[in-house]
Amino acid sequence: MRFAPLLLSILSLLPIAAASAAGVNMREGLWEMTSSTDMAAIPGMPKGMKMPAVVIKHCYTATDIQGNKALMEKGNCSLISMRQTGSSASWVSECRGEQAMRMEGEGTFSGDQYQLKSRMTFLSGKMKGQSMGSTINARRLGDCKK
Repeated sequence: MRFAPLLLSILSLLPIAAASAAGVNMREGLWEMTSSTDMAAIPGMPKGMKMPAVVIKHCYTATDIQGNKALMEKGNCSLISMRQTGSSASWVSECRGEQAMRMEGEGTFSGDQYQLKSRMTFLSGKMKGQSMGSTINARRLGDCKK
């Protein structure tokens, strides 16, 4: 699918946006994120249809976590709103372009792990009006390699 690279880059930025804007409990270091995407809401897809799980490893620095909103606004994407209550955060972001989309999500952070759930709705292109959900479960593996 053509939107897969965009989806992967958005998914890797979500924890930064949620943690930085909301000031939630997330430690810097090397993280492993496992993302699963439910495509059942797309017309013609069988019930329970999911993309294969994607595992990404990324090194988050203290700067990433402390409020670098610019990372979420990379490319054609912008952060519309962000809220934080205790260890939880929720957000709305939009990306413009050929496959414009709106993403709403929420996450729970606990220092060395987090879980994010989001729903993307396509605003333009061949998938206009269709949506899909994704879940990211992540854990801190240790310090970043220098």
